[in-house]
Amino acid sequence: MEPEEYTQIEERGPTRWLIGKIRENHPELRGASGIARAAKIMAVDNLKIRRSMKAWRRKGVESLVGPSLTVPPAELLSSGLRSFKEYLLDLFRYPDEVKVASRALIKPMIYLSMLQVKMSGIPRAYLGSARTSASFLSPKQFVEFALPALMEMCDYYTRRDISVVLHLDDDWTPFFHYFKDLPRGTYIINLDGKSDIFKAKEILGDQMCIMGDVPADLLKLGEPDEVDEYCRRLIMEVGAEGGFILSSGCSMPADAKPENVRAMIRSVQKYRP
Repeated sequence: MEPEEYTQIEERGPTRWLIGKIRENHPELRGASGIARAAKIMAVDNLKIRRSMKAWRRKGVESLVGPSLTVPPAELLSSGLRSFKEYLLDLFRYPDEVKVASRALIKPMIYLSMLQVKMSGIPRAYLGSARTSASFLSPKQFVEFALPALMEMCDYYTRRDISVVLHLDDDWTPFFHYFKDLPRGTYIINLDGKSDIFKAKEILGDQMCIMGDVPADLLKLGEPDEVDEYCRRLIMEVGAEGGFILSSGCSMPADAKPENVRAMIRSVQKYRP
């Protein structure tokens, strides 16, 4: 998108604008046949997801979330639409226009996520952020450009009894205190190894469930005894008094050592209280 399109998002309506932008970049989705093709792709994908969820449920494994993967407006603008470099510059060049676009994009992001929640039947939504972390934004920028939309989305889910998995990549440690205002016992903060998960326990341990954060580099390059020791510390310190889910930091590396993955999984039975 170009900078003049920030205001067009609100003027044309965010859903209409987004559909137009998709068609502009994907000619195969234009016209009635394109709409039918897109609908078929979404239907097939959702069917595959539901079948996969049922298969895992038969094995006693419950899915944390369904296909309800969404992001706050600042993430959408800075990645898929504007590019991160241009977005950061726009915070100085067109701050008011960026805020207008962010406010306009809140509803379509929420509605898409809620549609997927209803289709999956799982009352939990995934809300992912990375480029609005302290690795990229100053506290002032975060409060001005990212936090209002994030809190509004969280409030929408809370009022509808939807639990939220806050999947936060990169370093969010300086921003942890902003999440203390969220309702107690309805959020999972999922960290990827860049944030200080032990600080998260200190600040948010009595507020929300903490999930993480065996680092990707440890699972790929470390040894089983190193993985075991880190998991032991997580379980004993972050997991003290409950409210903790042991997991990899972000996603499991495709080239993680199988013996390290086994060490992580076995640590749960080995060290849990």
